[in-house]
Amino acid sequence: MPPPKRREPDVKVKATCDDLLRQAQQVLDGERPLAAAALALLAEQSCSGAGAQPCAAAAARLQAEAHWANGAFDQTFNCAIRAAEHYAALNQATGQVAMLNQAALAACAAGLAEEALPLALRALELASQAAPLESLASALSTFAHVQANLGEFETAEQVHQQALLKAQESGNGPALVRCFANALMAGVLAFDELLAGGKTLLAQASSMRLLPLAQQANSLLDMSFMSDAQRAILRLNVGHALMNAQRFEEAGRLFHDSLQLLADSSSEVLHYSAAHALCELDLRCGHLASAQQRLQEMLSMRSVSLNPLQREDFLRTAMALCQALKEQEQSLKYGVRLSQVLAEQAQKRQRAALQIRAVRASSQVLLAAASEAAGSDSRRPEPEPDNPVLAPR
Repeated sequence: MPPPKRREPDVKVKATCDDLLRQAQQVLDGERPLAAAALALLAEQSCSGAGAQPCAAAAARLQAEAHWANGAFDQTFNCAIRAAEHYAALNQATGQVAMLNQAALAACAAGLAEEALPLALRALELASQAAPLESLASALSTFAHVQANLGEFETAEQVHQQALLKAQESGNGPALVRCFANALMAGVLAFDELLAGGKTLLAQASSMRLLPLAQQANSLLDMSFMSDAQRAILRLNVGHALMNAQRFEEAGRLFHDSLQLLADSSSEVLHYSAAHALCELDLRCGHLASAQQRLQEMLSMRSVSLNPLQREDFLRTAMALCQALKEQEQSLKYGVRLSQVLAEQAQKRQRAALQIRAVRASSQVLLAAASEAAGSDSRRPEPEPDNPVLAPR
């Protein structure tokens, strides 16, 4: 009697997991983050037997990315920490660094920059020891983001420069573009925050320090590996930096180029970003009729009503335009709606912060090492003499 055929359930499970992950990625690319998160969760639940942990790590990572795209910071943090734990068990430093970075960003977004700091430092320590240079560049970029959220803007600028140096050394084009985009975005956000705080001279100085970086990024606008969407996004980042430095004509060309590159894109989020940039430029240049027309066009975009950050941008711009047009009553109405949106966002961040603290309390094994990496109270680890980047602690 011939022996019975050997069962190979792991192969079938692996295929099911891979298929679900593939579907989840396609759905996420189509800007349906909630559906993508649900598919990735199914993928994680389908993982069992030999080889299950890599599948579980990939599934948790994709869930973190989907929740981040949906603005669910607590769920982003939860999934990122879970993925980091899987990667730690697999001894995969690169994946662990990426997920610690994601968790730190989510904590910052929930208003927990102090609690993001040990995660960012742990990612930096791992990347310094056992990850490729592009991973180290990413960890430095995240650390800079945390520093900016702590109000340490000068330190953030310096660390972003270190991230760029490491990305250039790596020879990795995507890593270099990401670091430039992150540094430019950080500079633009710092400008906005300083301006909102009434620190006009500091904001202007900040914009001028960002200008050389924007000019360097011009050489990267059309690298061969980039998609039209990536080219458009980098143009927007460079354009905002130029606009803040009052290089309006150059910024306008980049914004228009970005909109043309997105002509065939189905992404409402990106279309809105380009349209809003042009509206803001018109407003700063005093082209009020053109700004008003663009604002009306943006109202038809579904993302304005669904994305709270875009709704905030839209209402701020609408309020500023009404003030420029001397339409005080309408400006006041937009101001009331803006206050409501900001209150909703504050409540959302508070809820997310409570959930993130709960996850931290239940993940002491991983996060204890992160807390040790942070040291007692230091926010600015000094580089070793023979190491141009931040030294592991």
